[in-house]
Amino acid sequence: MKRPLKAVQISISEKQLNPSGRGNLPRFIRGRKPLAIVAAGCTLAVLGGAGIAAASTIPFGQQQVGSQDDKGEQIASNQVIKPIGDRLMTPFGKIMGSTVSPDGRYLVGTSADRSVDLQVFDLATYKPVAAAGTLAATSFATAAGNAGYANMAYQHITDGSVGQEGPVFSPDGKFLYEPVATGVVRYPFNPDGSLGAGTKISIPTAGGKQALTAGMAFSPTARRCTQP
Repeated sequence: MKRPLKAVQISISEKQLNPSGRGNLPRFIRGRKPLAIVAAGCTLAVLGGAGIAAASTIPFGQQQVGSQDDKGEQIASNQVIKPIGDRLMTPFGKIMGSTVSPDGRYLVGTSADRSVDLQVFDLATYKPVAAAGTLAATSFATAAGNAGYANMAYQHITDGSVGQEGPVFSPDGKFLYEPVATGVVRYPFNPDGSLGAGTKISIPTAGGKQALTAGMAFSPTARRCTQP
């Protein structure tokens, strides 16, 4: 007779996040209020302190994705999670990757569905304040208004591809670099969280294969933005 599987809980400490002990955790994590982002069945947690979150793998059974009970919330990866801290919700598509502005005020995430590619959130209010995507401006205004965010700024773009990682801010916070197929798009980032018109920095196609940008980082002098 087989023994039933037991749910496993996972807790990650700050020591596990930084096993070498060298330096500190990033400023936007250290000492900040825990933050969890949930979008379309996908959860991203940016958390600090002694614990991160509890999670267990159990059969779906009769539970639907997004349903909640005393054990937590059912998500699409066949897990039940119970995030620690407040939750930031978005109606504009699941988050692929994200980054926090150098001043700690905004979080920007890339998304891969609903024709919205970039989403900007004000971390003081946990509300979306701006977006960019291939959706027509009038259609986005209608959708944002229906969701209760009629004052969102919107930048219409033509390249709807999204890279494997989140965007990257310039060290001074004045520009946002979004990874896309065959290049990087640089957006002016305004003090109110809105985006200016993007400029694409193309990467040539080689042998019929297109580059999908990921893992960008600035040099210590902040003069170059590189990617593997």
